[in-house]
Amino acid sequence: MCWPQVKCQAIGLLHACERALSKHAVKEDSESKGRPVTIVDLCSGKGFGSLVLACSFPDSQVIAVDLNPNMDLAHFGLCPNLSFREMNLESAATTGELVDMLMSRPQDGLVLLVGVHLCGMLSIHAARLFRQVPGPAALVLAPCCLDKRLPGIKQRAKRLGIDPYVYWCLKLLIEEVPASCRRELFQDDDMQTSRNSFVIGLKSGRH
Repeated sequence: MCWPQVKCQAIGLLHACERALSKHAVKEDSESKGRPVTIVDLCSGKGFGSLVLACSFPDSQVIAVDLNPNMDLAHFGLCPNLSFREMNLESAATTGELVDMLMSRPQDGLVLLVGVHLCGMLSIHAARLFRQVPGPAALVLAPCCLDKRLPGIKQRAKRLGIDPYVYWCLKLLIEEVPASCRRELFQDDDMQTSRNSFVIGLKSGRH
């Protein structure tokens, strides 16, 4: 992936996170704007999106998680609030460890789970991880390719007359984000790609 694409993805992610945090503050109460935030960037790759979030939200703790522990992450040294954690999103054991760690956050702390262009089942795993994290929490997820293990998506989208990618995003939003959450599908043209939709879910401490 070339640098302009990475930059556009990071900008789109920042916009979606700002939107989610703003809406969560309104959903809860005005005082929640000052609560501590832990941001977890799922399948972060080299973490350029994580770096943008860490710089943009200096009072937050940003954790980039990825299956590959051998990447050059020297740029992480630019932000003291940015760290890396090796994790396989498809492993119940490692995601369970992450949930346990997040549960030890400050009682009023908000968890923001983010993922940009997660392929196939990874998007489902991200949404289900969001369901495991006790509130207050938010999900900002930009799916990528359709899951080939779920046949019929393209056919159903065609019957409905909508783009298969949009159908996939709506399917994730409706079926994987709990109905008790505030849910939204947000599109950001600054990403400069047709896959510019973010599945956003917000839940308070009551859920």
